Amino acid sequence: MGSNPYPPIDGWRLPQTAVAATLASVVGAGRRGDEAGVFWLGERGATTQISAVVSLRGRGVIESPGRWQVSSGVYGVVSRLARRHGLTLLATAHTHGRGVPVAMSITDRLDGVRVPDFLAVVIGDGGAMRDPAEWSFNVFDGRDFDELADDDFAARVAFVEGGVRLWRANADGVSAWSGREDE
Repeated sequence: MGSNPYPPIDGWRLPQTAVAATLASVVGAGRRGDEAGVFWLGERGATTQISAVVSLRGRGVIESPGRWQVSSGVYGVVSRLARRHGLTLLATAHTHGRGVPVAMSITDRLDGVRVPDFLAVVIGDGGAMRDPAEWSFNVFDGRDFDELADDDFAARVAFVEGGVRLWRANADGVSAWSGREDE
């Protein structure tokens, strides 16, 4: 028997710098009325710290009203990046537009990454919802995504100090990113 490629994750440590970079990456699209998103990378373990934010923009990334989609080519670029740095794709964070519920849609549930304990985060108001305590944090349980209720959220998600690596990626490749809005 081989080792489990998906060891259980009991909790996530989310640096405030990752929250800020995530919002900087998505808010411009939100102002245009489009959905947008990022990938969060880190080392998978019982308690996982998000250590990188990958802003997704360009070829292979669709940002439009009601739809954020990433091509397999973009996943490939990010997968190679993660491997080079000893990281794993742990979560996605994407926006829903103004007036759209801050909850996973049917499309999010069916077409999102479906890996045990994968975290899928939904940010409301096109990224203008700045307080992550108001976002929807959803964990894939092997069959479907379950939204973390308040008590479970408080027990499993910790906002911490510390830096993160920042990259921008699309189907053409990856580059360093400053974390500034609309760069």
